Amino acid sequence: MNKEKDPCKPYACKIQACLKSNRYQEPDCQYAIEDMKNCCLKWREKSYVCGGFAYLYAQPQQEQPKVTKQ
Repeated sequence: MNKEKDPCKPYACKIQACLKSNRYQEPDCQYAIEDMKNCCLKWREKSYVCGGFAYLYAQPQQEQPKVTKQ
């Protein structure tokens, strides 16, 4: 197990605490979620708690051509 502290773990804990204290109303904790996103964008290579935010740094996919019926 890695001895280094996860730089984003405090943000993950902040989200959980906020959700718990706000009856799991996500809009009330948007500030904590944004803080976590910012941390994950910066530390994604060193953080194991950022798995749920992988979409932030995924390569943008090209738009698929639309098929129309004739």
